[in-house]
Amino acid sequence: MSVFGIVHTLISLIPIVLAAILLFQQGHINPRSKLGFWYSLSTVAAVATAFTIMKTGKLSEGHFLGILILLLIGAAYLLPKLSALQNAAPLLERILMSTSFFLMFIPTTVESLSRLPVGAPLAPEGPESPLVKQILGTIFLLYLAGLFWQYKKLKLENTKFSQSA
Repeated sequence: MSVFGIVHTLISLIPIVLAAILLFQQGHINPRSKLGFWYSLSTVAAVATAFTIMKTGKLSEGHFLGILILLLIGAAYLLPKLSALQNAAPLLERILMSTSFFLMFIPTTVESLSRLPVGAPLAPEGPESPLVKQILGTIFLLYLAGLFWQYKKLKLENTKFSQSA
């Protein structure tokens, strides 16, 4: 692994840890919280450093996922400014931020399993590996379950708020 690869990997661990903390503490990744801001900033740094790594000499699917992740986070920050979406903004924000977190796991899983352990990777075939597909499928199911849980929690919070008003 190159120096750029090591730096990118270390930076990329930060948003994963921050998102996990936010999900356990707040139940969602709130971009306007202090940790949510650092999640967003470290995700931008992770995507930016990913562009320094080009095994093939050109942009890969992982780079395009990075661009999509940046667009999702940017959209989450813009939601409060869009008056037409005010009622849907809390749910849309959760979907956008959770999706950004989920998408980070695609290149992370593929790259980790196709490189580790060094000398005998678990999935040398990369994205075509059955192991990679199984793990990504499991992560996708967790993502869907997390979205459903956040939706139910938000609905419950809104019900409590409307009953107390």
